[in-house]
Amino acid sequence: MNELLSAAAYVGEIWSDSPVIRRFADESRAALTHDEQKPPAPYHQILQMFLTSGSFNSQPLLTGWWLSVLPQREQLSRMSDASAFLDCADRSASALLLTIEWLRSWLPGYPVSFRLPHLDPHASRVTRRGFPNQRLPWPMEMRRASLQFVPEVDDQLGLVLELDPVLLIAPLHRLRSALWASAEWRAFAMAHGELNDDDRSKLDALVDQFRADCLASEDSATARLMTDDAARRAALERCEHSVLTEERLSRYYLAFRAVDQLLEAIGSLITQFAVGEGITALQPAQASWKRKGDRDVKLTLINHAPWIRVNQILYVESPLDALQCLARVEGVTVSINRRLGELSRVTAGIVSMGPDATPAMQPPTDDGGILLLMRRPKADEPRRQDASGRPDA
Repeated sequence: MNELLSAAAYVGEIWSDSPVIRRFADESRAALTHDEQKPPAPYHQILQMFLTSGSFNSQPLLTGWWLSVLPQREQLSRMSDASAFLDCADRSASALLLTIEWLRSWLPGYPVSFRLPHLDPHASRVTRRGFPNQRLPWPMEMRRASLQFVPEVDDQLGLVLELDPVLLIAPLHRLRSALWASAEWRAFAMAHGELNDDDRSKLDALVDQFRADCLASEDSATARLMTDDAARRAALERCEHSVLTEERLSRYYLAFRAVDQLLEAIGSLITQFAVGEGITALQPAQASWKRKGDRDVKLTLINHAPWIRVNQILYVESPLDALQCLARVEGVTVSINRRLGELSRVTAGIVSMGPDATPAMQPPTDDGGILLLMRRPKADEPRRQDASGRPDA
């Protein structure tokens, strides 16, 4: 796991040299910084409201993605001094979505044979109706881009980020190889391969029911955007509950959740190192771990100065090496204690735990080998699949 996380952080380090990412990060910080001696630029005021609202700050590099469907985008586009920022925001979002989707494109069943309501065109993380999701989106337009047939994306990313593509080749290959070797990836490939025709029929029926529930919500004359989004999430939860009694179906759903969360962690690390955040170390006043199914950790912080956002990966220190961990924030609540001051309660999913889970993300060592860009996949590599989900010959 540490090799995978280090590979993701290293990709972010490479991105941090991009003039596109630097401009985006600098302008975002300027919009969030209050300087009484220097009044903010008009477009910074608009940007500040956007960056500090709801779920928008949970995916910094996707600012341009979400801003494109909001009224503020049209307002900003009329401001000449905002044009450079908007271009960088769009490019930064495109780079992250392209990278994550390229990694996803090797999953069994990609792009249309997953048989999962999570990835249905009506799902919250696919449709662009309503409010942004805190999770990484699964855009239909990206799945239609046929990335499953693109062996490399360094040229495209180099063009978007204004980086030399040669700098991206090895880091992207290392990241992909480490992802393929992960337990989560292999578990999903196995669960997908174990499905029989009866299983697929049951999964298809669940997707059909999910879609009907979503359409009923859309047709409601009184439905509002937030209500509509909540209805989609509730419909998804009903599907997940329905598979609990079916061993293979439950294993398939749980395996997808695990590999999806792993890809989320990769996106978070790329983002944090690209914009210069790195990994914040925490010494919580109180911590509790839960190891039942999905592992999580709950932290209580007292008067903690740095701003913690959802999806941020943190290093949780512990006097016991076995309990130190890297965890991705899933929720933050803040309250005031009259005696202690500000209490921040953080819920996070553990990404890595134990002595190797440290904030020291070292780039993988170069073995000096020659990188062959066009080659046949090895026997243990995932094979491409056609639209029906069958592996290529």
